Amino acid sequence: MLVGAFSASPSWAFTGRFTAPVRLPTRETIWQFAVNDRGQAVGAYGTRAGAVVTRLARSGRIEHSWTVGVPAHVGGVYATIALDDRGEVAVAVEYTDGQSEGCCLHIAVAAWRLGERPPEAQAVSPALTPADSSDQPGELSVVVADGMLTAVWQRGGGPISQYEEEELEPGQVEEAFGRLGGPFHTVRLVAARKGPSLLNLHLTPDGRPVASWLQDRDVVGVASRRLAGGSRPAVHLRRVRRLRYGVGFAHDGAGDTLFAYLSGPEGTAQRLMLMAITAGGRFLRPRRIMSVPAFGYGVEVFAGGRRFVLAVWSVEDSSTLRTRIYARRGSVFGRFGRRLTVGDGAEKAIYDTVGLVDSHRRSLLINRGDVAHHPNEFDLVAFTARPGRPFSRARRIAPSLHNCGLEGSGELDLEPIASSPNGEAVFYLTCEEGSGQEGSQYLIRYMP
Repeated sequence: MLVGAFSASPSWAFTGRFTAPVRLPTRETIWQFAVNDRGQAVGAYGTRAGAVVTRLARSGRIEHSWTVGVPAHVGGVYATIALDDRGEVAVAVEYTDGQSEGCCLHIAVAAWRLGERPPEAQAVSPALTPADSSDQPGELSVVVADGMLTAVWQRGGGPISQYEEEELEPGQVEEAFGRLGGPFHTVRLVAARKGPSLLNLHLTPDGRPVASWLQDRDVVGVASRRLAGGSRPAVHLRRVRRLRYGVGFAHDGAGDTLFAYLSGPEGTAQRLMLMAITAGGRFLRPRRIMSVPAFGYGVEVFAGGRRFVLAVWSVEDSSTLRTRIYARRGSVFGRFGRRLTVGDGAEKAIYDTVGLVDSHRRSLLINRGDVAHHPNEFDLVAFTARPGRPFSRARRIAPSLHNCGLEGSGELDLEPIASSPNGEAVFYLTCEEGSGQEGSQYLIRYMP
């Protein structure tokens, strides 16, 4: 049965609500969003004038916009944004200064309260020259809580996929922090001979920022800062034996950092392993979660609630190009339940499934589905589940928008969605070739 023909979800299914798509005033622009448990939401994207920050209504419509200026620059700007439950906003901006082609990228940050006029961003990354073109910043993240902004970025080394095998260049992870109104301070967290990757930044339930990354291919790094700030965070490193692919980092509602990875010889079934790092920086022994078939792909791990974990992977039927999505749910320290089938195989083959687990252990997954009678088209479908219950049947998120994918024209992958601990979420679609509105962008909000 095709996705377009699905009936309503069973009465036991946790459904939530998606808003109707709202068209954004941009085309093929990289947006970043943030949302809090109160339902407040903001978005940001870069322009030649700086970072444009928007405030979003519950409907998804833009209520107001501001421009956050950056130090003198020429060229593109990339912006990322954070929002806490008190309405504090933080923006981190990567911008070029126009010294020469390919140089130089810099980082600037700003923080203020929602509704106030934002200040100009303050430069925080070390000054570069054209001779430093291989040492440019990237992989930028920011959080804000209790009046304190924290931003981390990777410099040098170059962003990599967890599946790439080429030699990596040296790199480092740097952090800027400070209170609203500044000034902000910069420290180097770690230097890596073979570069950092999979950089992640999140907040513990008590508001403490935690940065995590993979360096030198098989060393996990975690850095956390005291609530009162301090001049330097505590950095903890641990080598992981028999690590083949790094799946990525997640964090649960108890303050734990989780690192998921695959272990096993190439071309054989892979063991999905989970390493937990407690809020105090203690690395626990990795545990095996399940085996992923040699022809499986798109492994993702989500966490939420009190140490609740959701593992998802996909298996493609090469003859029909249908994708079977599977999931297992369990605890960071406890058992995992039986394998669940998500959907009915009418999903398009893509690299990954995106989703979230909220503070009540409710799950949301998004993938691509078939459009009835149009074999070359797709739309986005969602699956939801309460804890202990199977996933609902597929629901089309935007039935009027075909060939519009999450973030990025022409991309097969789906990007993570912005969400709050309680499951409030914001994401956007970019319409691709064959949609009739190539490049147009639409915003959708999800409310549990």
